[in-house]
Amino acid sequence: GAQSLVATPVHSGAYALQSAAAGLLTRTGWNMSSGRLAARFYIRFAALPAATVGLAHVLTVSGTLLLFRYNQATGKFNVVWNTTDSQDSAVTVAVDTWYRIDMQFVVAADTRTCDWQVDGVDQTQSASTEAASMISGFRLGGNLAQTMTAFYDDVYLSVTDGDYPIGAG
Repeated sequence: GAQSLVATPVHSGAYALQSAAAGLLTRTGWNMSSGRLAARFYIRFAALPAATVGLAHVLTVSGTLLLFRYNQATGKFNVVWNTTDSQDSAVTVAVDTWYRIDMQFVVAADTRTCDWQVDGVDQTQSASTEAASMISGFRLGGNLAQTMTAFYDDVYLSVTDGDYPIGAG
């Protein structure tokens, strides 16, 4: 997909990741094997997407994946276990604003959970009752072809229990 390092806008440091998808599957990712994952990243839009788009997702060895999205219908961030337990953020997304997203995914139990924060404020947990599994990867970007441009910065991942929320950085 169309991904590049850009010198502006950045949250901190010299570069940010720009993900510019025009009807493409565009993503950057890390592979792992863990029953839990804490993630922190900053995200920003120069223009809001014209449709609901995937911004990050967690892959599992078996069962459903967790999607972090921009919900165009509500103008808010959203988490959902594929199609189960969709939860919108309390925050309405604005352009040219950096948002800190902290997330914790636990899939090693028969009820998978996603706890999350936007700018340090707890959001409603999303859960899916299904067999325990392992996380096999974390991706920034969509899980399907889509059109959007997002900027990501200050990504931090941890499989250590107790690291959530990672917080500002």
